[in-house]
Amino acid sequence: MSKTMKLDDIAKIERGRFSPRPRNDPRYYGGDIPFVQTGDVSRSGTYILEYSQTLNEEGLAVSKLFPKDTILMTIAANIGDVSILNFDSAGPDSLVAFTPKEGVSNKWLFHVLSTMKNKFDSLSTQNAQKNLSLEKIKPVKVQVPSYEAQVDMASTFDAWDLAIEKTEELIDAKERQFGWLQKSVLDDVFKSYNCHLSDYAGIMKHQKIEDVGKLKPLTVKLHCKGIEPNERDMQITLSKKGRPYFQRVTGEFLIGRQNFHNGGFGIVPERLDGFIASNAITTLEIDKAKLDPRYLFYFFSRKDYYLRIGHIMDGTGQRELSDKQIMKLPVSIPNLEKQKEVVALLDTAQQEINLLKKLADQYRTQKRGLMQKLPSGEWHIKNKEAAA
Repeated sequence: MSKTMKLDDIAKIERGRFSPRPRNDPRYYGGDIPFVQTGDVSRSGTYILEYSQTLNEEGLAVSKLFPKDTILMTIAANIGDVSILNFDSAGPDSLVAFTPKEGVSNKWLFHVLSTMKNKFDSLSTQNAQKNLSLEKIKPVKVQVPSYEAQVDMASTFDAWDLAIEKTEELIDAKERQFGWLQKSVLDDVFKSYNCHLSDYAGIMKHQKIEDVGKLKPLTVKLHCKGIEPNERDMQITLSKKGRPYFQRVTGEFLIGRQNFHNGGFGIVPERLDGFIASNAITTLEIDKAKLDPRYLFYFFSRKDYYLRIGHIMDGTGQRELSDKQIMKLPVSIPNLEKQKEVVALLDTAQQEINLLKKLADQYRTQKRGLMQKLPSGEWHIKNKEAAA
């Protein structure tokens, strides 16, 4: 049977002490005492394993030392980020420490607090920046089950966290392997490029639209993430002096002229057929008898290629590639049969990564669904097999 209790009833809640300033003052900084700050908490997972600053004894005197296993939560900037100290550390006044009282599991309390980020954010006040006071935190109520149930719940969520962590590690390994594979099957020596993109493609001409109506805009994502719907709440107004807009169709190869050097290019997927984009985005008219668009995407998406192209972009403020420069992009293109072999190989490797990312997202969604029931007392573990 769970009880409704205030956070102040189940944990000792303390605020860190004033951060010595300036941040590089040798009177306080540079000793061997770890000094965890809000960014360290926000970047961490379950445990805080690293710290970005250290204090000396003078610095500790104007801060506050928390022991290992203390739960820390951010109460400034990114409100409600939670993590557990893996070492003794001082902490500033932008952090709050939770120490569970008798009959309360530390790990269970951590998981409860981690479900309440939105709640804490809604309680914060906005001055120069967001801030959350102890007075707002202490009265917050949660459902507290028996200690045995708390331990079982924490064990279950730890299992979810481990599954997510291992999947993310596998994704990282597969992405590194993909980068090696991509480099090994594509010519990456600029000096060997003896052709230009104009040998395989031209600039497609579009009929500009006269009425936006219900047409939706698309955007070219950075870092080779392709084409996606533009989620910004943007009002497109067509005028004689404004940018013209064009409809884009499935399979077109788009280049964001201002962001090619940031991996801003991709192929329009079928689900975005008929979406629109301004003339800030160039469409290639590819000769498919010579060039597979997917091969070109993989060729462009090597980081050492598109970053290097940034050096030839025009402009002093917002630089961009001109269509003329796009046509002069150096390329090395094998015969079409070889292109298709490379694409099939890289597609298979990329699909494996995408499946792992989908699995990680499913784990997060399932865990989030269970955790949302935890503070309200809607969900309880009946036996330890549920944690398997």
